[in-house]
Amino acid sequence: MKIKKDTKAEILKASKELFSQKGINSTGMRDIASIVGIKQSAIYNHYKNKESIVNAVIDDLFLHTLPQEKDIALASKGKSFLRDYIVEFKILCFDKAREKEFKIVMKELYNHEKIRNDFKELVYGKHLKYLSKVFFTMMQDNLIKSSDPYQLSSEFFSHLLMLKFEITLFKLDDDTQIKFTNLFEKHLDFFWENISL
Repeated sequence: MKIKKDTKAEILKASKELFSQKGINSTGMRDIASIVGIKQSAIYNHYKNKESIVNAVIDDLFLHTLPQEKDIALASKGKSFLRDYIVEFKILCFDKAREKEFKIVMKELYNHEKIRNDFKELVYGKHLKYLSKVFFTMMQDNLIKSSDPYQLSSEFFSHLLMLKFEITLFKLDDDTQIKFTNLFEKHLDFFWENISL
């Protein structure tokens, strides 16, 4: 029995691959069709145009770019809550399946307004606000010093994002990443030591 392939999913997968290698503007519908193994006209049975493919890729990108938010009440666990957050972030950093997605984001931040706006919304509109609530909860529970929660979230998160950039850059040059594996934990220890009561 022959298994029917999900052509729409294959188009999305091929598009991600090509966008991560060549960029969105340099990828044509013919390129996508060639990788999927279909005629170019068959793409239009699943997507209206290239922009609809781009939008589908972008929507999928931002489901996985950052760790999922957990119940704010769990922030009362203090350092262990932040450790769980970092573990999830670290897994995303080394996940080969997510690597292409991050490359697309980095390649297109300056070229594609929707990617730029979605990335800003995810990081600044959603995640830093979420982490601000986490730190505010920790202050209310007398786990950390009183401070500006948004500033703390920015300080905590910006170093994690920097590590993600470094990992991606070193992977591009096939450099060893062993040195990065414990930097996440070192960041947490240093950060917690400076904010805890």
